[in-house]
Amino acid sequence: MSRRAIAVVVFGFALVLWSAFIRIAPSFADVPVDEVHYTFAGPTSVTLDWRGTAQDVQYGLSTAYGSTATGTAPAWTPTSSPGPFWQAQLAGLAAGTTYHYSIGGGADHTFHTPPTGDFRFDAIGDIGDTTHFSHLADTFSAIASDQPSFVLMDGDLTYANATGVTQAVVDQHFNDVMTFSTSAAYLPAWGNHEWESPAADDLRNYKGRLLFPNAAQSPGSPAISDGGNDWGWFDAGGVRFIAYPEPYTSATWPDWQAHASDLMSAAQSDPGVNYIVTYGHRPAYSTGFHPGDATLAGILNGLGTTYSKYVLNINGHSHDYERFQPIDGVTHVTVGTPASEETPWGSTDPNTAFRALHLAHLRVDVDATGMRIQAVCDDAASRDDITCAPGSIIDEYTIGTPPAPPPVTAFYVDKTNAQCADTGPGDVATPYCTIAKGTSRLLPGQTLYIGNGTYAEQVSPPSGTATAPVTVTALAGASPTVTGTATQTHGIYLPNRSNVTVSGLTVSGAVSDGVYVTGGSNVTLSGLRVTGCGQPTSTGFAKGFKVVGTTNSTISGNTADHNTDSGIYLAQGATGNQIVGNTAYANARQYTRAAPGIDLRSGGNTVRGNVVHDNEDSGIQLYTGSDGSLVANNVSYRNGDHGIDDYQAANERIISNSVYRNTTAGINLEGGSTGGLVENNISVDNGLNSPRSVGDIRVDAASQSGAVVNANLVYLHAPGAYYVWGTTNYGSLSAFAAATGQESRGTLADPRWASPDTGGFTLTAGSPAIDSADSTVSGEQPTDVVGVARYDDPAVANGFNGFDDRGAYEAPAGTTDRSPDAALQVTPMSGTSPLSVTANAGASSDTDGTGIASYSFDFGDGTGAGPQSAPTAGHTYAGPGTYALAVSVTDTAGLTSTTAVQVSAGLAGNLVTNSTFETDLSGWAPLAGCNLTRVAGGHNEGWAADLNNPLGSAQTCTLNDSPNWVARSVAGTYTATAWVNTGAVGGQIKLRIREYNGATLVNTGTTTVNPTGDWQQVTLSYTVVSPGSTLDLNVYETNQPAGSDLLVDDVTLKSG
Repeated sequence: MSRRAIAVVVFGFALVLWSAFIRIAPSFADVPVDEVHYTFAGPTSVTLDWRGTAQDVQYGLSTAYGSTATGTAPAWTPTSSPGPFWQAQLAGLAAGTTYHYSIGGGADHTFHTPPTGDFRFDAIGDIGDTTHFSHLADTFSAIASDQPSFVLMDGDLTYANATGVTQAVVDQHFNDVMTFSTSAAYLPAWGNHEWESPAADDLRNYKGRLLFPNAAQSPGSPAISDGGNDWGWFDAGGVRFIAYPEPYTSATWPDWQAHASDLMSAAQSDPGVNYIVTYGHRPAYSTGFHPGDATLAGILNGLGTTYSKYVLNINGHSHDYERFQPIDGVTHVTVGTPASEETPWGSTDPNTAFRALHLAHLRVDVDATGMRIQAVCDDAASRDDITCAPGSIIDEYTIGTPPAPPPVTAFYVDKTNAQCADTGPGDVATPYCTIAKGTSRLLPGQTLYIGNGTYAEQVSPPSGTATAPVTVTALAGASPTVTGTATQTHGIYLPNRSNVTVSGLTVSGAVSDGVYVTGGSNVTLSGLRVTGCGQPTSTGFAKGFKVVGTTNSTISGNTADHNTDSGIYLAQGATGNQIVGNTAYANARQYTRAAPGIDLRSGGNTVRGNVVHDNEDSGIQLYTGSDGSLVANNVSYRNGDHGIDDYQAANERIISNSVYRNTTAGINLEGGSTGGLVENNISVDNGLNSPRSVGDIRVDAASQSGAVVNANLVYLHAPGAYYVWGTTNYGSLSAFAAATGQESRGTLADPRWASPDTGGFTLTAGSPAIDSADSTVSGEQPTDVVGVARYDDPAVANGFNGFDDRGAYEAPAGTTDRSPDAALQVTPMSGTSPLSVTANAGASSDTDGTGIASYSFDFGDGTGAGPQSAPTAGHTYAGPGTYALAVSVTDTAGLTSTTAVQVSAGLAGNLVTNSTFETDLSGWAPLAGCNLTRVAGGHNEGWAADLNNPLGSAQTCTLNDSPNWVARSVAGTYTATAWVNTGAVGGQIKLRIREYNGATLVNTGTTTVNPTGDWQQVTLSYTVVSPGSTLDLNVYETNQPAGSDLLVDDVTLKSG
């Protein structure tokens, strides 16, 4: 395409902003994987290319993968964006075979080695990007629907050298082609726009992303990108394909001619090669905007005359479609209209067999005896000189005896298409209107593509086979939603299905569970969003994903949010399943606390690389029956119960998770969850002010047998319990390790997460989690939650067993920016409410090049201040309580550190509201076996409580506060007093405070006096161990003589 044709396109300000945003993204953030494509490298090898932080590739014959490779930097470094860019050459593969692959643990794709039998390929030239060519997305979608083995691209990929265009279009192009390039090989030839304006764009952007098979060097190749990869060749299914280069100098094409002649000579003599095809950018023959090149025509004519197997040449450059009659045995086809057209026609030629101005792409079916060449109509455009329906054939030509039309491999549904009809063929041009019609047509090996729109129906495709699965997926670029109906109550329903994939859909507002899979195997659910299912009532609640009795299946890359029960739920014999890379948040029954993010109730499953947050109950729940599962590399934060809860499930492995600010104990083993392995986790600020259990890590008495807790990193920004072992709370790592023998390699320190309150759990420079994990522990993963390979930071001493980082994230190479050091002083830190305080974070610091930008205060009572530039803030606590006053300090790179101070606001005066028993005994009760009455003759006033032992022998009689006067304690000291009197001698009188977290006794304080025969005051001071706990107040006499009375009066309990 000429530059003057592209120059007329107006490029929006949004593109500039997008480019700027990409370049200034904070350095701590992982770059997501994109720009994924592959090329053939040989009969049994391929080359994968991508951009992103993740460097590892898993691949294999199924989604179980089994093999891994690590990407390396390409020989030419693209300049369009910072990258990073990776290239992985996979060799030793089986010929003509399809493989599954995943980069960085992300979405599953497929690649295949060059075909060995019949095959299809597509061809396009003069492409661009979807930002500037509005119809290109539809062309790419149509190509994807063709399901070609590979796509030849005949040069002029991006037009990044055009006037007014930025390099961002290069990255956009390689993301656009992912519509097909994650499964079809993308095989290039270079065009003039890739190299003729090196000040604006050059071949490094393309050579660094696309490696020719059997890559060769041409004389005159531009110096800035020299070193080979100017053209290449490959064999596929009995056809030799040879790319030709751009004419860099007058020596370039003659040099290629010599090499091509050798390749054609070998092919001519090889009985396994039936045809020879060349492809490149420049046309040998053209009546379009760019005329044919006489030098190239002479070369190709000579080769055609010499080698009878040479039958087809495909080129671009002119933005039109044109096919010539065979010239010296070679049919020449121009395929330059995937995105735009150039007018006018430049000339005529008697050898032209057909020409048209219309957006189109070339589709070629090949077998051993012939080829069927079809120009497929794409969108209409303003310069068309013909009319055609998208998907129809505008030109067809055959060479030899063409193959039979290929079997139908895909059907389409698109209710927004005016041509849709359930009585039609269900193809691109005339899709079905309903999903039910589409799924009714599916056979093993076929795919149903669903277009835009909201479909009030239930998706329920049939089973496939192990070698020919059935797939239901969103059409590229579409966002279809399914809702189910009042009678078909699920969005997706798969009863007793196997070898089925459902992906790319949104399920919204289903009456019952959004996705329900039962009794199946080898089911893949990926890229789905399931939201708003069920009703928040005791009979109407519903799960996002419900998978029961299903084995060897994968739930990956999905989102489950705002459902009225568990986000993702597995039970009733669901085993051998992978729950990987999902996000589950804001799931809640609402009328009772019961909805976790991920809920496992069957064993032998893997929960890996998920992010769960703000769910009503626990983030990840391992419930009765889930024994022997692996929970690794997950992030769980701000959930309403535990971060990870193991209840009555043995032998769970909880490895390398990041757990933050969950309401109760962060990692919890309870109810006989024996044999648990808890290692390499980071658990911070869990169970602070908890209404139930506390601790960053908790193992109850019934779960201690066989439990191993080691190499974890814990931290609290406010006073609390780091560990709970049995019924004992530990306020330090050293005390826990000394008492239990666990956590010999644990660390108590701030992990220096990037910005945990906004979901940023990457590690910043200086984090004690870097290179400190036990990389040999069972269940440790070779990559982190986003697929970043384990990295040995040369600036950090390795831990005791390798260099893995603790928690879900691995700090990648180049992690140099350190988060701020947050400091906070609060004045005063305690007093009676209303309590006015001043918080001062002025001592915070950031000594690297990204200084402090703002301060945000969280007062712990539901209010806050900031972000603000000032380091101080004032606040008044209206009511009593223990509050964690926190400050988050953020630097100019977006990195955040948080610290907190505990503030105690107590009630003034006596907390015992019935302290003198003048009216009744409300708020008090005797423990079993003794009698409680009021009697005249109190200490100061008219009445006292009388605790009588009615037995004929001595026993302990206790006066108990019921309900407790302090239902929720604050930090600090409580002072209790009581006046007591007994006329009998023989027992001891005690005043006692017992502290409970729920039903768990935390601590006890007691003071004792001996009877004197008169009134005396007994006093007790007690310091709270776990703020938020309940205080139980007792007055009792041990060995109280038979028939005797203990009088109690003027009881006080005060805080502070």
